[in-house]
Amino acid sequence: MNRRKPRLAVAFLAVAGLALLAVPAGAEILVRRGELGQASELAESVAQNLPAGDQWASRANQITAQAFYLRSRSDLAAPLYVKALADAQTEVDRKNALWGAFLAHADLDIESSMAF
Repeated sequence: MNRRKPRLAVAFLAVAGLALLAVPAGAEILVRRGELGQASELAESVAQNLPAGDQWASRANQITAQAFYLRSRSDLAAPLYVKALADAQTEVDRKNALWGAFLAHADLDIESSMAF
C-alpha cells in the first residue's frame, strides 16, 4: 500500500476545513494499516488536547484504546475505553466504547468485565 495515502487523506480533510477530523482520521488509517504505535501516539495526542466535552473526545480515545488493545496492551486500553464511554455523545460512540471496555477488561480480569 502506498505510504502517502494516509498523509493525503489528512491533508485533504485539513484543506476541506475539517482540521479537527484530520488527525483522528489519520490515526484511524494507521490502525487499519497495522501501524499501531504511530496510531496510538497520534490519537492520544489529540485526545489529550481536546477540551472537556468536545464531540471528538470519545472517538479519539476509542482509536487510542483500539491501537493499544491490538498491541495486546489491554492494561492501557481499558481505562481509555472507559474514558471514551464517559465522553460519548452518540449512541454509536457509546456502543463502541462499551464493547471495547468489555473486551479490554475481560483480557485483564473476567470479573472486572462484568461491570460492562
